[in-house]
Amino acid sequence: MLKQFSISLNDPPYNLYLHSSPLRAGILPGYHWHVELFPRLSRIAGFETGTDVFINTVVPEEAASFIRSQES
Repeated sequence: MLKQFSISLNDPPYNLYLHSSPLRAGILPGYHWHVELFPRLSRIAGFETGTDVFINTVVPEEAASFIRSQES
């Protein structure tokens, strides 16, 4: 994935998130850990800073088309 970020998106900075189950919650059958990688392609502005809600500027169909075009 990082190689594809580098090739397709001109080596952008990215955030890596590791999700796991809540601490001291016991066994939760629906939880599993996973990693998410988010390329940082734009700057956050006032709305995002003030609300902690981020605006996706790419239509999902365009993103999927771009990803398909980059597959080797």
